[in-house]
Amino acid sequence: MQAKGRLTVLVTAFGLLLVGGNASAQFAGEDFEVWVGEERLLSVADGQAQARRAAALREPAYLFVEAASPDAEILLQSNLEFKGRAFLKIRDTRLVRVTVRTPGVGTVDGFLELSEREVVKFKVGYTRPATGPGGLVTVISNPNGAEVYLDGVNVGQTPLTLRKVAPGLRQVAMSFGSWTWQSQVDVRAGQNELIEVPVGAVAMAAPAPAPAPRTAVPARQATPVVAPAPAPAPAPVVVAPAPAPDPAPAPQPTRAAVEKGKAKPKCNDVCDKFIQAVDSAGLRGPIRDLCMRRCDAGDLDFSVCAWKARSMADVQACGAMPESP
Repeated sequence: MQAKGRLTVLVTAFGLLLVGGNASAQFAGEDFEVWVGEERLLSVADGQAQARRAAALREPAYLFVEAASPDAEILLQSNLEFKGRAFLKIRDTRLVRVTVRTPGVGTVDGFLELSEREVVKFKVGYTRPATGPGGLVTVISNPNGAEVYLDGVNVGQTPLTLRKVAPGLRQVAMSFGSWTWQSQVDVRAGQNELIEVPVGAVAMAAPAPAPAPRTAVPARQATPVVAPAPAPAPAPVVVAPAPAPDPAPAPQPTRAAVEKGKAKPKCNDVCDKFIQAVDSAGLRGPIRDLCMRRCDAGDLDFSVCAWKARSMADVQACGAMPESP
């Protein structure tokens, strides 16, 4: 069973607290946040109960499991062992038990549901939670259903409220079909920043201040001066101009020139390459639209970043870059 948003699990010294799904884990030590990707992890008890009545796969399915640590032990169906990552083609079992044990951190254990001819991705990464109180950001669109991105990362659809957002300037973007919108919001600890935007609205830059009016200076009365009549100028010699050479074709920007910021890139090529680093098929369309808009607008720093992107982390870093004025 899949969910649209990311699933966040908080592992504490007394167990595991799950937001948005079910899971189980054992851990002793400091608190960590566990990111488990876009798939919903069923608890062991729920997974075992559903597996007994689930229909068998009619065609093969695919499962990709990746842990942040290469030393993590991955067990599939409690017996197939891998290190760091695992990729399997599964022909019969629809619900697969996944256990990820990261040395010195903890264990994530539960069931994933597969679908015929589809890839289910499951990632486990551990990071320390942000210290200090965070802020809230509420995003509303009309109509609802716009995809929302915080600092380049998809965080769900409108209407929604994001909690525990780190204070400071954050980039908030929305997309709905071909429409995109983005702006910066100053997040403050303990306060809720409301963003309410109708679909189709354009983020307008603040107008430049009007120049101060200039004080008119009265003209001085000039004393007329009578000049002698000029001598007639000699007749000009007309020389036929040489024919202009045919214009040379404009050189196509090379990859090196784009990376050095010395040429305007071909936006279609840049954005086609950019979305190859996106690890979720559902995000590639909105992210490509955002890339085309910024590239066509002449945002060369973003275009160079997009051309060099190799991973989803690179994609998020490019999306978080401020737009060129």
